[in-house]
Amino acid sequence: MIGSKLRNVSIALAAWTLAVPLVGAHWASAASAPSAAPPAASGAATKPDAPFVEGEILVGFDPVASPLTSAANRAGARQRIKARSASPMSTLSQAERLVLDPGVSTAWAIAALKAAPGVRYAEPNYIVQANATSNDPMYTGNNLWGMYGDATTPANTFGSHAGEAWANGTTGSSNIVIGVIDEGIQVLHPDLAANIWTNPGEIAGNGIDDDGNGYIDDVNGYDFVNNDGSVYDSTADDHATHVAGTIGGVGGNGIGVAGVNWNVTMISAKFLGASGGTIADAVRAVDYFNDLKTRYGLNLVATSNSWGGGGFSQSLLDAINRGGDRGILFVAAAGNSTSNNDSASSYPSNYQCTNNATRGWDCVIAVAAIQSNGDLAGFSSFGATTVDIGAPGVSIVSTVPDGTYASYSGTSMATPHVSGAVALCASANPSISARDLRAAVVESTVPTQSLAAKVVNAGRLDVTAVLKRCVAPTGALAGDPTGLTATALSPSTIRIDWSDGATNETGYEVQQALSTAGGCGTFATIAKVAANATQFWSGNLAATTPYCLRVRATQGASTTTWSNAASETTLTPPTPYSCNSTTSAWIDPRVAGTLYTLSDDSAVTVTLPWAFSIYGGAASTTLQISSNGYVRFGTGTATSYSNTPIVDPTDPNAYAAPWFDDLNPGAGGEVWASEIGSAPTRQYVVAWIGVPIYSVTGSAITFEVVLDESTGNITFQYLDTVVGSVSYDRGASATVGIEDPAGAFGTQVSYNSAKLSDGAAYRCTQVASPPPPQVTTASLPVATRGVAYSQTLAGTAGTTPYTWSVSSGSLPAGLSLNATSGVISGTPSPTATTTSFTVSAVDATSPAQRGSKSFTVTVAAAADPVSITTASLAAATRGVAYNQTLQASGGTPTYAWSVVAGSLPGGLVLDPSSGVISGTPAVASTSGSFTVGMTDSSATVQSATKVLSIDVADLVSVNTTTLANATTTVLYSSTLTASGGTGTFTWAVTAGSVPAGLTLSSTGLISGTPTTAGTSSFTVRTTDTAGRTAGRALSITVVKVNLPGAFAKSSPTNSATKVSRTPTLSWAASNNATGYEYCISTTASCPIGGWVSVGTSRSVTLTSRAANTAYWWQARAINTGGTTLANAGTWWKFTTTR
Repeated sequence: MIGSKLRNVSIALAAWTLAVPLVGAHWASAASAPSAAPPAASGAATKPDAPFVEGEILVGFDPVASPLTSAANRAGARQRIKARSASPMSTLSQAERLVLDPGVSTAWAIAALKAAPGVRYAEPNYIVQANATSNDPMYTGNNLWGMYGDATTPANTFGSHAGEAWANGTTGSSNIVIGVIDEGIQVLHPDLAANIWTNPGEIAGNGIDDDGNGYIDDVNGYDFVNNDGSVYDSTADDHATHVAGTIGGVGGNGIGVAGVNWNVTMISAKFLGASGGTIADAVRAVDYFNDLKTRYGLNLVATSNSWGGGGFSQSLLDAINRGGDRGILFVAAAGNSTSNNDSASSYPSNYQCTNNATRGWDCVIAVAAIQSNGDLAGFSSFGATTVDIGAPGVSIVSTVPDGTYASYSGTSMATPHVSGAVALCASANPSISARDLRAAVVESTVPTQSLAAKVVNAGRLDVTAVLKRCVAPTGALAGDPTGLTATALSPSTIRIDWSDGATNETGYEVQQALSTAGGCGTFATIAKVAANATQFWSGNLAATTPYCLRVRATQGASTTTWSNAASETTLTPPTPYSCNSTTSAWIDPRVAGTLYTLSDDSAVTVTLPWAFSIYGGAASTTLQISSNGYVRFGTGTATSYSNTPIVDPTDPNAYAAPWFDDLNPGAGGEVWASEIGSAPTRQYVVAWIGVPIYSVTGSAITFEVVLDESTGNITFQYLDTVVGSVSYDRGASATVGIEDPAGAFGTQVSYNSAKLSDGAAYRCTQVASPPPPQVTTASLPVATRGVAYSQTLAGTAGTTPYTWSVSSGSLPAGLSLNATSGVISGTPSPTATTTSFTVSAVDATSPAQRGSKSFTVTVAAAADPVSITTASLAAATRGVAYNQTLQASGGTPTYAWSVVAGSLPGGLVLDPSSGVISGTPAVASTSGSFTVGMTDSSATVQSATKVLSIDVADLVSVNTTTLANATTTVLYSSTLTASGGTGTFTWAVTAGSVPAGLTLSSTGLISGTPTTAGTSSFTVRTTDTAGRTAGRALSITVVKVNLPGAFAKSSPTNSATKVSRTPTLSWAASNNATGYEYCISTTASCPIGGWVSVGTSRSVTLTSRAANTAYWWQARAINTGGTTLANAGTWWKFTTTR
């Protein structure tokens, strides 16, 4: 069991395997409103299933409520549960930590707050722990192997390759900041002090919050456990100090260790204490960094988070999202529980920091641990979709308090390698965005076999590859990958190899598809890996299934061409074992056996009396007996004390484990082995008798494993399984089962589960694997467009239930395949087509097996419902031949037509076979409507009807035969008339033109003022409402009008004096004049409106004028052509008498 040799700060592993959903889901059975009085903590509602602080609740409120409403919401929530006190989570969040009165149930209070106005969430204040494990006994291992690379001395290809970056001159920058959310850092450690942040706005020790951020004397960070500015309290702060040394231990100073960054700035946010930490303090720590980044403009690129536990917390996710919005990555340990985080969420590494998918990228990087040989660490959690990267995490030497150094193991140790790589990348390109920074780390991993199907891109950290992604390349992408080959390594894994013919690439993209009879199916990207990669392992594949794989090099948006696609079929899985309860028949090996002296974490190799094989592997004549309750066949180590679930590709493999746990026969008990019987029915027995569990003083368990020569069976038998601790009794901390040599297949009886009992026995027998599924549906029938379609695929063999999919090609538009039932259903679209595709059935065998078959479905353009598509019929004209064809669609041609109601206009008939209405109407009339019907010629006759009408009218004729003459400058108007037809007439000129100045309106009005004399000939056409037309040739003559002739005024004469004050004006006649006007004025001009008409008269007597006054006068002759002034326009003057 992991944890029996953990340091004091190590995590309680149960916290890593539990996931508590948000209140709305988890507390569904609780009351939605509070009871009259708060119930006591003795079970009023279901308790959270992960450790939490009893009596404390984290409550988030509506972030968009007005200040008045927000205050009311908060007060109402406190009152609803009778909260004893409330304190804000941070200055950046709309959340509070509420403390309940003693005895009030936390679970009840959370349920009660669900109905409170303005409450966004309510959740427990979970307890989290640090993520580190230490070796037993502690040893330095490979010293700083985690920093090594291929080109360093010493070298280790599975190290982070940070040493190669240093050799190339990249050692970090103090302008780059990393926040360490953990325990406190020993800020005065000689290998850390130079890289510890000093708050420029804070005066140490004065007890004043100088920078106004809410934290007094936060000189190097803040202690959220003790609420003071002293981040380092004692040697118990070793975990964060160790983490800090990996991120930024000072390099090149001739002492101790070197971190990934020789130069960097680290800020300590202590929220873990001797008993772990709380979510509330974690939120405060995260928001502390969110505030610092904006307050001081720090280039704070990431926080390093080597801790975990508890359930899902909305308040913590909100804080992490606030950091992501500020460009702060959240690098988190995947966990030490050996769990698959894809199926059992581990927080905080499982958070999706995308701000509800609005940001477009995830700010969390989840980190698994690898050991120095590249294997996934036996304790490390993993997840093909939830864990992003592997990094060194076993036997990692780094700084610890009191200026010393130690070797620790855990995903806690892997995480700071990645945090350090983030900082080193930012130092090489300070302007890189957080999104690109994350991609540079996660998409530059080196493909690693042990990480296939264990982390997102199946790869481990390589700092040199990260730096290639961080800094813009100096040359253009050129060349192509070539020579790609594929090799099946197991029923679930294929390795591809290629030649890196590309230059200046920053990474490789890997794509995969199912292989089909016609080549390869639809490719999809499965990984993005480091530049210069030449290998990749694709895992989690279906057994005995052909796949295609290909790669291409990338540089930003630029790509090479795809390599050749290589096809390979995964191996057939070995015959599995079935382990079932059986009757115990204990065999005592001490009668004629051998006693082996084993110390803690040791093994002895013995020679088997016959060659024994498991899972069809090579038969082994040697057996390793481990002190930790298992036997391993063949070579490889058998000393691991960290039990793992079956299956696991990391050591040990090829083993049978009656009780794989951290046992210590060196502290008591005996280990015996004995050969029983004679060939060919011998048995070989290994027994652990009275052996103690390492962590349980005074414990003793007795069990054995029996190998059977004749049957190949493996039997586990138990005499004593109880040690007096529920954490260890009956196998509660052990692995029981069998695993194959590759760690790909196995049968697990139990894992960390109290399933065993005294006197129990389990016999594991190899049983033949079922054959893979076969799709038995022979063919699929023709589909009809627009008609519902449903066909169920059938299969045989394999293990049901099947999961169905279209593995190549696609179904016809409108159809879909149900993955569970295998039903292809839907309504084909209107397009008639023939479509080919391949369906696959994947069975429930472990590993899964696949059967595939290709099909073709034809969608026929078959009988749509019949309908008459003619919308209306053209009007007819009396005496004029008529011809209109009715139209229809759907059904099966040919169609039969008839008039089923009413009648056609006289003279017209309907042809029943062609649907043509024809004839010559004899009488003008509006016939009213009639109904036509049609039937198709299908076996099941379809019919349709439609109501139509035909109007018959007389011929249209233009009645106007001549038009009156017009005169220039004289307004003209004449209306054309027509008869016959129906409705209103519309007029137009179709040839020639009307005289200049005249127009023809659509209503038939010719109007305007002619401007030019002459005769204009033109043709007009009129059209009735039904479209009937008639034309007429017409003309208009325009006569020019002459101006009036010259004439002279008569009396009074020009310049006359002593003229009567009522003078008479007179003038001579003017030719062509039709009238006269005069004007009199005191000046020689006529004011506006001064002309006075006298008709045809040539004189006028004026009314009395002023005495002794000079007047000027003028006369003019008028006709339709214009006016002529007398005396060629000269005004005459006269003066009146006194």
